[in-house]
Amino acid sequence: MAFHSFIARRVLRRARASRAGVDPLAAEDLDALFDDLLRWDGRGDLAETALDPRVAVSEGSEELLLAAELPGFGRGEVEVIVDGDDLTLRGAKKGEAATTSAGRIAGRRASGSFSHTFRIPFDVEADAVRCRMRDGLLTIAVPRPAASQTEARTVPVTTG
Repeated sequence: MAFHSFIARRVLRRARASRAGVDPLAAEDLDALFDDLLRWDGRGDLAETALDPRVAVSEGSEELLLAAELPGFGRGEVEVIVDGDDLTLRGAKKGEAATTSAGRIAGRRASGSFSHTFRIPFDVEADAVRCRMRDGLLTIAVPRPAASQTEARTVPVTTG
């Protein structure tokens, strides 16, 4: 086992053991950092990995919204596929090396791919789905068919 891997695993174990009172999002970010360190191949590159973008799903009376965090992705690197009531979000990113004016490598980005399929609770009309990529956030709006749109109403609660 490489030395960097040994150190990263030891620090990770201590961080997980002392996590009481730590913000859950900060702990999640710490886990992601150590996962990246443990995938490091020792030559300055991050090995190709499976990317795991965060996706928030919200449901309204007229449409279902999916918002995927895809920093660094361009429009051509992401694909949205609708097949019946399945919506698949797929993407791939090639590693990039940033160079200085002297031609030295200043940093690298990991490469990888992802694919997530979401089961939509109604039949999806593919032509009506809208996708928008802006500032690393992909928003997908899936309109409900007119037959499945309902209005919210209050239901009385009884005792006994």
